[in-house]
Amino acid sequence: MKKSTIILIVILLLVIIAVGGYKIYLNKHLEIEYKVGGCAGVHMSYWQECCDNWAAENNIAKIQCVGNWTVENDQCKWVCASEEISSESKISICNSLNEKECSENSEDCFQKYDNNGEYDKCLPLDYYSKHCIEEGDSYITIPHHYAIQPKCCEGLDNLAKVDLEINPNCEATAGGSSVCVKKDSCGDSECIGVENKCNCPEDCE
Repeated sequence: MKKSTIILIVILLLVIIAVGGYKIYLNKHLEIEYKVGGCAGVHMSYWQECCDNWAAENNIAKIQCVGNWTVENDQCKWVCASEEISSESKISICNSLNEKECSENSEDCFQKYDNNGEYDKCLPLDYYSKHCIEEGDSYITIPHHYAIQPKCCEGLDNLAKVDLEINPNCEATAGGSSVCVKKDSCGDSECIGVENKCNCPEDCE
């Protein structure tokens, strides 16, 4: 056998070995990427979409709670809102739910309704531990015994919001809305703003 032929055979063998080794590496690499849905090297701003796709493709169920994806040790992990998610993330997550979904996730969120009783938005149960109601804004008591109830900001008092056209006789009603007004504005001998004979008889006749 010629020397040139032997050299050619050796080169071919080396190429085959190199290709085989690369395939082994590639398969191993793809297997790792497959396990994390390809999200290990993805920027955190794309984790939610990436891990959602990975979970859907591999029939992986999320824990039944409101939360979001994080990546730990190159692995997608679903974290419940009640664990370690920031306040801003909780608000964003709950806000993304419709009325029905919000109701189904009542361990983490509650349904907020406007003054007309219409569904407004979905908020975290601890929302009012960090946010207060500004002057002139109204609210409805949250019908959820786990939720932190709304409160007026410092220097303000809450005043029952009564529509005299609907309730001219000041009859007591269950629930209802309140409005935040300046502290001691009811009792200053002026009947102004939302004050009327029902919610501030001291100032209004």
